[in-house]
Amino acid sequence: AIDTGASGIATTGNLSGGNIQVADDITHTGDANTYLSFDADSLTMYNGGVNNLYLAPGSVVFNEGSADVDFRVESNGNANMLFVDGGNDKVGIGTNTPQTELHVVTANTSLVHIGGEVNADENYQGISLGYSEAANTNYRKVAVVAAAINDGNARADFHILVDTAADS
Repeated sequence: AIDTGASGIATTGNLSGGNIQVADDITHTGDANTYLSFDADSLTMYNGGVNNLYLAPGSVVFNEGSADVDFRVESNGNANMLFVDGGNDKVGIGTNTPQTELHVVTANTSLVHIGGEVNADENYQGISLGYSEAANTNYRKVAVVAAAINDGNARADFHILVDTAADS
């Protein structure tokens, strides 16, 4: 049955026919901040009031509202083939806990970090290669790093770091 009363269209059972046309939004019953919003040539999906997905000709945007929203793509054998950490501005490939701007982990626990960190003295940017161990998730064997010089100029020291210590 279809009710076209003053509050709009309500239905029970199946609604069938040709096209369904709406002026603006399709809202989930009892959940006013979860809806699909239609504009000329675009579609936006809101979940919990957050703009999670925006579709327009020639573009697809996830997290248009810049909220703390993560994005994950699964592959056939990896639940975190691609992971974007929306709250920490980091991307993981093969991991859902990226440690730097780009963190790659392979099936055999090899890893690559691209990015850096800031400490009290210097800002480090570079590439590190290594593997992870159960007791140390950030184990690095070699790195090529630029370490900022805090003198007010855009300068850095260049370092090649090699871990020659025996693994325990």
